[in-house]
Amino acid sequence: MEKLKLEVEILKTKILVFITIAGGSWVYGIKYIDNIFGGIILVIFTVSAFSIFKNLMYLGIIHKKIKEENE
Repeated sequence: MEKLKLEVEILKTKILVFITIAGGSWVYGIKYIDNIFGGIILVIFTVSAFSIFKNLMYLGIIHKKIKEENE
């Protein structure tokens, strides 16, 4: 059980970091869409959004494991 708690804390920290990256980058990506900088920022936004989704899926799997252990 302690291992699962540690995994959840790590995933929550990763999600927080990716949310801040995605939240800050999409504005600049739209603002500078005409040049290469805007394209790079949009790629960074896409990668961070995908990482948020992936980590939320891992949290869902861990949630199912915890539920099964408590039943």
